[in-house]
Amino acid sequence: MHGRVLHGPGGRWFFDHDLDRDTDNEAGFRLGTERFVPGEYVSVREDDGKLHTFQVILVRRE
Repeated sequence: MHGRVLHGPGGRWFFDHDLDRDTDNEAGFRLGTERFVPGEYVSVREDDGKLHTFQVILVRRE
């Protein structure tokens, strides 16, 4: 899955998989202090409240 990490209202960070839709945004777990390093892992809380872990494959600043 591809996406962007964005800083939103209230200091919250989230993943956005489609900039044209707000309904696909997923809150991240401590993204403000997270280091996105290829090979490392980040946790994402899905809409159902479950926490899932993903491996960072690529980091690129746009």
